[in-house]
Amino acid sequence: MRIAVLGATGQTGHAFCSLALKNEHHVIAIVRDAQKMNGLSKDFSQTLSVVQADIFNPQSLVHHFKEVDAVVSCLGSKFVLPWKEESSFYTDSIISIVSAMRQAQVQRLICISAALIRSEIALPLNLKNPAAMFRKFVRTVAVSHLKDMEKMENFLMESCSDINYSIMRPYALISKPMSSREVAIETDTDQLENSAFHIYRENLATEMLSGLEQSLWIQKTVCLAMRC
Repeated sequence: MRIAVLGATGQTGHAFCSLALKNEHHVIAIVRDAQKMNGLSKDFSQTLSVVQADIFNPQSLVHHFKEVDAVVSCLGSKFVLPWKEESSFYTDSIISIVSAMRQAQVQRLICISAALIRSEIALPLNLKNPAAMFRKFVRTVAVSHLKDMEKMENFLMESCSDINYSIMRPYALISKPMSSREVAIETDTDQLENSAFHIYRENLATEMLSGLEQSLWIQKTVCLAMRC
């Protein structure tokens, strides 16, 4: 499979590229700084192509999307504090990506959003309810970030019936080695019961690649966390 990966130099993107290459896929890593891919480039010189492009310009992307089987967006941005201006990183980038995909006639897309972007806080907010406290903290501190992700999701769900998207909604991403623990997965929700409040990046990358290889979760949202 030929996979175009955006955000390949980030921690999740790098984990996904490494796993895909080890599984003998051809990866086109679309980056700003090609030097950050030097390690993988040396190990997988025959199956990794590293290119530079502007993710907010469809014309900069479309050439790199031609003849790929899927596009994977591991793009991420830093939190915008609640009192700062609203973020539009996720919305602007997904509109550009989808436009380029349509021009290149690519239909399969996997992108990363987040858990808890739509959930209401129903549980009493006290120390006996850590799940509710965690949700309240995330939705308060990262409100602009989550609203931007919600707009990204809305764009895909409302305006992209021609795109076979899967929207991954992971809990907090942890940079630790792959865990053998089970990953809790549920579609069409943004929160899980009886799960941890995190998922390891390599475990998320594994589930994303499995979703591509097995054609899972077409036009679905997918919430993920490590099983308790």
